[in-house]
Amino acid sequence: MLRRTSRRRSSLPEKTTEALPGTKEPDLHFMISCFPFKEDTEMDLNYSQGLRSCHRYKAKLKSKAQKRSKEFWMRNKNQFEGVNMPDLSYRSLVLDTKGRDSPTKIKKAKKLKSKMSRFKKLRTYIPKDRPEISPSDLLKTDKNILLVGKPGIGKTALSHEMLKLWAERDSSELDYMFYFDMRETSLVRDGMSLEELLFSTYSEPDEDKEEVLQDIKKYSDNVTVVFDGITDLSSAVVQRIVKKDLLPNAKVIITCRPDDESLFSGDFDRVEVKGFSEQTIKKYFSAMPGMEQKVSSNLELLTLCHVPMYALMVAVCFLSETPEDSPQPCSLTEIYINIVRFCLQTSSNKKTKNLNALIKEKRADLLTLAEAAFHATEEKTVSLTDLHCEGSCVLSFLKPLVIKVAPTETTTTYAFLHYTMQEFFAAMWLLMNPDKIREVFQQCLTEKRRHMKHMLPFMCRLLTKKSPSLMEHLIPAQGLKNTSNWFFKEMISTLPVQCKDDEADTEDTGLDVDILFLCQCLFESQCPDACTSFLETLDYQLDLSGESFDSYLCCAVAYVVAQSKEKKIQLDLEGVSVSEEGMRHLFGCLNNVQWCDPLPKQLWEIVLLSEGKLNDLSLLGLDGNQLHLPVQGKKQLFEIAAYVIQNNPMKINVCLHWDDRASTACPNLCGSLLEALLDVSSLSFRMTHQHPELEEQEPGHGTLERKKKQLLLDLCLQAALCKEESLRHVVYKLVSLFSADKHLHNFFVDLYQHVKTGERLGVIPKLGRLFESADGVWSINLSEINTSMLLEVLRLRPEKTRVELMGCPDEESEVRSFLQCLPHISQLSFSDWSKRGVEFCGRLFCAAAAEREKQTGENTLQLLSSLFTNETFPLIDKEEWDDYEEEKCEFLLDLCSHMKDYETKTGWRVLPSLQSVFQSAPDFWCIDLSERKTSMLLEVLRLRPEKTRVELMGCPDEESEVRSFLQCLPHISRLSFSDWSKRGVEFCGRLFCAAAAEREQQTGENTLQLLSSLFTNETFPLIEEEEWDDYEEEKCELLLDLYSHMKDYETKTGWRVLPSLQSVFQSAPDFWFIDLSKRKTSMLLEVLRLRPEKTEVELMGCPDEESEVRSFLQCLPHISRLSFFGWSKREVEFCGRLFCAAAAEREQQTGENTLQLLSSLCTYKTFPFFFDCYFLLDLCSHMKDYETKTGWRVLPSLQSVFQSAPDVWFIDLSKRKTSMLLEVLRLRPEKTEVELTGCPDEESEVRSFLQCLPHISRLSCSQPEFFQIVCRLVSVRSRDEDEQLVTLLRLLGFTLQLTGKLHNKTCKSVGRVLGLCGPHVDLILTPRKMSARGASLLFRHTKRLHSLRLSNSIALLLSKWVRRQRVPHLTVAKQLSLASQSDQPSEKVLSRVVSSLASLLRYWTVRQLDLTEAWIPAQCLISLLSHDGPLTIKLQEKTSQQLLDLLYQTQDEDLTLGFLRKVNGDLTPFCLNWELLQHLLQQSSQIITVNLRKNSFIQESITRLLPFLDRIVFVRTCPSFVLTSLREIYTTRASSVVPSFLRSFDHVINLTCREIDSEDCAALLFILKHSDGVKLNLLWTSIPTGDIQSILCTLDKVSQLSVDRNLLLKFVYCCADSDDQQRAAVSLLRTLQHRLDLSCSSCVELSEEGQSETLRLTVADCSAVSIILRCSSQDTELHLQDCEVEDNGLDLLFPVLDKVRLRANKVVLLQLVSLIPSIIEWDSMRRAGSLCKALGGELDLSHTVLDQKACRALAWMLDFSEGLTELDLSHCQLTDQLLLTIKEHLHKVHVLDLSHNKITDASTSTLLELISNNPSIETVRLFRNNIVNQAPFKKTKKFEIW
Repeated sequence: MLRRTSRRRSSLPEKTTEALPGTKEPDLHFMISCFPFKEDTEMDLNYSQGLRSCHRYKAKLKSKAQKRSKEFWMRNKNQFEGVNMPDLSYRSLVLDTKGRDSPTKIKKAKKLKSKMSRFKKLRTYIPKDRPEISPSDLLKTDKNILLVGKPGIGKTALSHEMLKLWAERDSSELDYMFYFDMRETSLVRDGMSLEELLFSTYSEPDEDKEEVLQDIKKYSDNVTVVFDGITDLSSAVVQRIVKKDLLPNAKVIITCRPDDESLFSGDFDRVEVKGFSEQTIKKYFSAMPGMEQKVSSNLELLTLCHVPMYALMVAVCFLSETPEDSPQPCSLTEIYINIVRFCLQTSSNKKTKNLNALIKEKRADLLTLAEAAFHATEEKTVSLTDLHCEGSCVLSFLKPLVIKVAPTETTTTYAFLHYTMQEFFAAMWLLMNPDKIREVFQQCLTEKRRHMKHMLPFMCRLLTKKSPSLMEHLIPAQGLKNTSNWFFKEMISTLPVQCKDDEADTEDTGLDVDILFLCQCLFESQCPDACTSFLETLDYQLDLSGESFDSYLCCAVAYVVAQSKEKKIQLDLEGVSVSEEGMRHLFGCLNNVQWCDPLPKQLWEIVLLSEGKLNDLSLLGLDGNQLHLPVQGKKQLFEIAAYVIQNNPMKINVCLHWDDRASTACPNLCGSLLEALLDVSSLSFRMTHQHPELEEQEPGHGTLERKKKQLLLDLCLQAALCKEESLRHVVYKLVSLFSADKHLHNFFVDLYQHVKTGERLGVIPKLGRLFESADGVWSINLSEINTSMLLEVLRLRPEKTRVELMGCPDEESEVRSFLQCLPHISQLSFSDWSKRGVEFCGRLFCAAAAEREKQTGENTLQLLSSLFTNETFPLIDKEEWDDYEEEKCEFLLDLCSHMKDYETKTGWRVLPSLQSVFQSAPDFWCIDLSERKTSMLLEVLRLRPEKTRVELMGCPDEESEVRSFLQCLPHISRLSFSDWSKRGVEFCGRLFCAAAAEREQQTGENTLQLLSSLFTNETFPLIEEEEWDDYEEEKCELLLDLYSHMKDYETKTGWRVLPSLQSVFQSAPDFWFIDLSKRKTSMLLEVLRLRPEKTEVELMGCPDEESEVRSFLQCLPHISRLSFFGWSKREVEFCGRLFCAAAAEREQQTGENTLQLLSSLCTYKTFPFFFDCYFLLDLCSHMKDYETKTGWRVLPSLQSVFQSAPDVWFIDLSKRKTSMLLEVLRLRPEKTEVELTGCPDEESEVRSFLQCLPHISRLSCSQPEFFQIVCRLVSVRSRDEDEQLVTLLRLLGFTLQLTGKLHNKTCKSVGRVLGLCGPHVDLILTPRKMSARGASLLFRHTKRLHSLRLSNSIALLLSKWVRRQRVPHLTVAKQLSLASQSDQPSEKVLSRVVSSLASLLRYWTVRQLDLTEAWIPAQCLISLLSHDGPLTIKLQEKTSQQLLDLLYQTQDEDLTLGFLRKVNGDLTPFCLNWELLQHLLQQSSQIITVNLRKNSFIQESITRLLPFLDRIVFVRTCPSFVLTSLREIYTTRASSVVPSFLRSFDHVINLTCREIDSEDCAALLFILKHSDGVKLNLLWTSIPTGDIQSILCTLDKVSQLSVDRNLLLKFVYCCADSDDQQRAAVSLLRTLQHRLDLSCSSCVELSEEGQSETLRLTVADCSAVSIILRCSSQDTELHLQDCEVEDNGLDLLFPVLDKVRLRANKVVLLQLVSLIPSIIEWDSMRRAGSLCKALGGELDLSHTVLDQKACRALAWMLDFSEGLTELDLSHCQLTDQLLLTIKEHLHKVHVLDLSHNKITDASTSTLLELISNNPSIETVRLFRNNIVNQAPFKKTKKFEIW
């Protein structure tokens, strides 16, 4: 027959090299002879018409084929029921074209398999990959194909794939393909013809049926027929096609099981379908999130899934799991149950709803199969020898095994498709025979039957009633319940748990059961009681060390742990490996675990060494953002830990775990810690003892401290080797993390010793630079270091060091050794002022004295004493001065006593060398006379050149000590007491009495007068200003007690002492606290009379007697302000009594108008001192009652009180009458702000309150529904009342909340108000009940609101009412929002609410919709995204993220565009991935803003982002990302991208803290070349010197440049060396905003030590700066704080100071002033004028020591400069002599600060003359000098002194 096409290959690929039997090459001559060369028009016409109908039929077949294929895969998809539905498609199958195995070979393989271990046995099920044969290859061959395979192995899927390929093939050739599913037996009937089979059964042509049939018969070589699932040849038509009686040249494809293979003996190529290979299994599940790891980590599942049908069911079970917050995921047994049910359904064509009935119907077959499975498992075989199941439904679980038993005989047995399926059915049989279970438990403990334990997990799950169900259809429910009652208890008690501790001592017998296996069983059981019993057996200790967990086992462990509700579990995970998904399961149960060592470390080791991605580091949140690491471990562990630390958005706390086996830390740990150091927030350490006995032998803390110190030393050494440039910052960071900063300098000595001991001599120069940078005071503990090492460290420093000693050595050799350090010390002090510190200080002087006597070198004693001055010994910061005054004085007195004893003992004179110490002792001495002899104090005071301020802290008991102290008075400048108790007052009195006695005895100068002169307001008692308020009451009490004591003394002795105390009482505090309930007012009156001015008084108590009240009135003329400390009812009553008494005096005309005087003292500033509105209201009420009772008018005198009441009034209207409030408010001259804390209940009170509104400026209320209450109580009857309500709402800020039950009356009143002020109102509408009528009344008069906030229920109602036009259209100007709900509504309700909002938006005009307070599922928001109006939506971050994920899944362009419009492109709250970001960028042209910190993947995707840079903006960028972007753009030379790149980074190129090479600089220059107006940030950036010049040339493209001072100097040098200095300088200064900042303020992220680092400017530096400034055309700021400058360098700056605004430190300023005097007078004038102009007329030299030379230079500057308006010389140690040097030149200064100096009364006339002769001087500050007589200065307001 003539073939129309030759489209097929001859055979399958494996057989292409062999000729098929019975075929030969076609004869070319024969083909030519058969071709009709002459034209046959009729034949062509008929043929053409026939072809058209055939082609249409072919198209119909293809359409049907595509439809069938689609339906096939859709049936599989439908198993997922729409939940997480994957995209299923054909996966490659292992196809074997070799012949079937012989029965003998099968028998041998079966025998071999029975001897294998379980692991190897399971691995044999997965077919090995073979040379791939694709469905396309099968389709192309013209041979008949017999597809043989086990049930569910993929034969039908392969057939449908071939059908699909044929349908999709684009070919003009005419061919046909028919597919028949032989399982649908009703389709193929007996006696059916070929036409009926093809057309009636499959697909009938639409036209020319006969023509098509003839074409099929005639050209049968173009026909392919597929018979899927054929089991017999009972159908004649099928048999004839197979045997080629019909369609002899057609290609026939048959699929069948191995049992039916013998039916087809024709010319068929046999292809065995063996299922999925391991690679295909993984690929199959890789498309399903999280599935690949679950399956590949579980051997049973992995091997089970080689059967595609089983793989499908595994996917269905896992993907149908409930969300993560549900109780438990799917168990393994559930998968097997689903497989059984699915196989039964497939084999019987039953629907799911009829499946349970089928199981009951097939119970006998299933039980037979289960029994055979049990016996086979028991014998450890896979052959079911006694099973007879022909035609049974259970064949879908089995595969036939043909075994040769004799040369001429074979027998057929069966085996399960998978061994675990056999174990599953065996478990079923055991549950049907519960009496065998205990026997199986015992068998599990034997070596021979230990494999039986694998049935137990299946049994645990099958005993439960969870869906899917199986056993309840096979066994009565009661039977299962009875078995369940004892099964778990028996299992736990029978099976011994493997003990980890015994593994090392005994061999593994294999007869125990590990904990993981029992956890698996309990997880399958889902029985909390069984878990609790199991945990009690283990004493709540789960030792899982050394195990390897897949995600399923993690689920099991997590479930068991989660059942421990009352007691936390000890969990040991040492050496455990866990998958990423498994860790997520474990995280969920950690709340039930004891969070103690070493569990955190174990968890972190597991996480860091896992192969999964580290995106979810939720472990950080479990332990306070802390990461735990061992000090010994794999390199990979520390590298990943460093990566995690560096890439976390927050700095991480790191905890290091030491065990007793680790003596030092791993070098890999040191390297990783240094890499991630900047991102470490804190560092902590823990000690773990592997052997408890070691913990008892040695204290853990001491061991841990030594190891910490060793680690710190190792880290610093490695930093010195690897990070030389940043060594200083790294070391200081490490010291801070190790909490060694308190002992920093001790550590430096230890570090030097560590380096020297390790013979790392090359590191010592680097350490020298480190030590050199450590400025300030070095605190050294000599008891912990080697002083010889300290000496070597000090020698490394170029300058002498200030040293503070914190500890004392015990050995005398160490003391002498320390003396060798003295030449390298500039100042020496002690922090230990105890007896031991005094002793060591004395030992130092004694040792120095001994050297002097031996004449062993220079006078060490003299050198030692020279180091001790008031500024340095003991060294105290000025801000801490007051805290240590007492200890300092005690130290010096003890030292004096100690040295006195030493002189007595040795005869050597040592004290003269200490003369400077005692002379420069503190100006303020605190002495406890109860512990010190005054004779020693007298001796020390005599050594001092000036008088001393003394504070007495204790009182001596002996009278002789009191008299002895009087001898100290000539050496005391000011005297005060710290003890204000009765004992202190008594001692003060004893002093005055003793002085009076000396006066009477005429024993010398007037001691009494001298003593009283020491007591003034400034000195007695001595109180610092900041502590004034804390001691005012005690101070007043002290003075009153002293007055009383001296009164008694005068009475007793007859001597007049009080006049000498006149100055004390006159200078008493201006503000007096008096408790009138304890003090007699007569005493107060007498003291007040002694004072020259009126006094402020605050009353703290109330007298009971009326005479005391009247007596207090006599004090009023001496009081300037009066206030009350409290405002209880008693104080109000007393205040009223005062006014009443004053009113009575006025009526009786007993003197001046006392009432008027009293009221004048009461103002807002003074009365009461702590104001309260209730006080005033109560006072008003009290006075009203008094007026009613007496008829006297008193309230007018209180007018000033009520007028000056507080600005804000707090009123509770539920307790106060509004009439009283109205009366008080009317008395006030201005409107008052009122805050209400309660609401009235009566309408009259509300109306009365409304009358107060004209007197109120602003109103607030603690009850938000206050306005609603007012509208409910008041019936509005007029326009005026409407206006009152509008006024009320305006005072409330136009915020209106309507809640509760909203009546129509209230709605009407509120609606009228809204009609008058609606556009300003923020309406919160959350009523519990509201009618449509009420809503109509509410919105009737307004069409616009400022904002509207709705509850869910009201949103639903409003939507309905608006649609029905019950509520008018509305415009919401600001936003429409949903109020938060106390209970989370259901998803259905939320969906309705959102739908209602969407409906409202169609009628209302809304600018913004705020849904941040409501959690709304993403799918409910789709309707809002489709809204066309100009609407923005604000969502919760969680909701937004879900919505974004949903949009990506749906791939709907319109919804995506809608979402981006609604959020204005702002994606900063979201965590994205590349696919999602790319999707958004491709779908929309809107600019998108992305947070780089939340989306670190972007840093790896810059190449892919380049095309989209014009539509993306980055926030929170990092310099590394910017640098990567620069490199990428430069690499591609994509200049067109540069504008977009800059716009994405807000036109800022931030390269801070980066080390960039020449290639990076080239990239930067490329960007700058194609940009304009960019901001360039190079703070702490390292740039090759050769490239700085190139950057300088491109600064015309830069608008702002940020650099640190070191890099700034490099730019300045390049600019100075430039060929075009003018252009370069102008560009540089412009980009620096005309600010040359060489101070630490230009530095970022420095430690506190780093911020005080001094920059030393050389002459060359100043020359370069001068050149730059000379080129400037406008003033430039020059910052020289934290700089040291050579004098020659400053000389170079003077010529350009007229172009500079100078900011410099005090040292540099003093240098500049000192350089003003010059040989040439005009040069001095020029310098002075330039400096004055640069300083802006203000010179601050405070806290600098001015000598005679400096003062002369300052006089020059003052003389030659104009406009120096402010001069600060405070804390400059100015004396009277130095003041005379500059006094003649101070007349130009407007504000002069001379405070905190040593100016005495000798300069009084000079200063007074200065002020009188120079009226331009505004202020002179003189406080804290040695001026005793301050009276002359107080007469002139221009002096500030106290």
